Amino acid sequence: MRNITLYAATAALLYMSAPILYVGIVQASLCHSLGASDTVANLPLTAFYCALATPPLIAWQFHTVGAIKPVLISSYSMAALAGLIVATLLLMPVDSVVQLTAVVFHGACMGATTGVAGVFIWEVVNLGIAPKHRGLTYALAYGAGPLFAVAGSVAAQHILSGNLHLSWPWMQNEGTAATARYSLSFPANFAVLFAATVPLMGTAAILASRYRLPVPGATVLPRTPLIASLWKTSKQIFHDDVLRRTFTAYVLVVAGSSVITIMSLYTEEAMGRLPEEYVGYQSAIEFAFKMVAGLFLGWLFTRTNPKTGLIVPTALCLCGVLWVLWLPHFLFLAAFGFMGAGDLYAVYFPNYILVRSARDRVRHNIAFLQLVSLPVSAAPTALGAISDAFGKRTSFVTAAFVLTAALTVIIASPPLDPTPLEEAG
Repeated sequence: MRNITLYAATAALLYMSAPILYVGIVQASLCHSLGASDTVANLPLTAFYCALATPPLIAWQFHTVGAIKPVLISSYSMAALAGLIVATLLLMPVDSVVQLTAVVFHGACMGATTGVAGVFIWEVVNLGIAPKHRGLTYALAYGAGPLFAVAGSVAAQHILSGNLHLSWPWMQNEGTAATARYSLSFPANFAVLFAATVPLMGTAAILASRYRLPVPGATVLPRTPLIASLWKTSKQIFHDDVLRRTFTAYVLVVAGSSVITIMSLYTEEAMGRLPEEYVGYQSAIEFAFKMVAGLFLGWLFTRTNPKTGLIVPTALCLCGVLWVLWLPHFLFLAAFGFMGAGDLYAVYFPNYILVRSARDRVRHNIAFLQLVSLPVSAAPTALGAISDAFGKRTSFVTAAFVLTAALTVIIASPPLDPTPLEEAG
């Protein structure tokens, strides 16, 4: 129960930091405010996906059970440091190009740090949480957890809208109380959001030190040379029909769902208001739906099969894109809810890989899942280029086709309940 509690608490901290850690909407709005085009506004998300080449290297270098907690601590600490750097540069009188570069760099850092943490946290699930308790774990972390993201997103919107007032009482000469008030304006409002991740990620690093795992040495994962390790992993994945098709569907889902940044920038056309006026509310809607979907999928997972966790999130992402295309004005905001609920693919695809993988290959296979996402790094920029050249609605149609292809692969291919490879006949 200790590991389950720590896992859920860490998820709550990550969700509280969601406006910044979930690279996309806020970064696109910030870049837009700094004068960037749709293509440039998608570069932080592109950098995020490019940095997903990092997890396989770290998984190979730090291969023992004893390395799990130190790697998690380091990842969360570096995420905090990256937030501090961006916040500092936004407050300094430097050229906007420097600030844009910092935001793109931050996107890359989030890809590396959260990507690595995502791989090693699955080892905590694999080694520290019994299979019969995983449904409860996912329901707590990804059902109750998004409630913190809703709170963080609403707070972020108040900050970005200039509605947050810093105040303190002081006494006038007559002895009457008065209040001095100061409203945050651009870019200080964005700087506060990035700075807020520092204590949150610092706390996550502390919690990571408290996991109870097998004694180092009791479970030793084999280590081979890097190239040989990557070759062994890729050979197993691409020779196994179940893993190969699951990986293919995952890449397509990630590519299609990356259109959410264009959806945020579409606010100006759909509602006649600047994106930054609604970015916090969009995130709040996104995570409110994710909270409900997380509880539902956690319950559904314990009563059905792992494949359900692939179908439902992918279908929800597709619904989100189609909603934007068909429903205008303020109703289009509900699309962010569908996309948020669909974002649970990032939980249930790795879970499916975990179930299918040999026990000693879990970390490597999930790290490779991040690595094969590397081609997706071009998707956000490509969708942004399509938006600049042909309009945002064309980018939505493109994303809908990609998500439809992903759903087709999922429904037609992987089994409902995969057999672990060491047990496959």
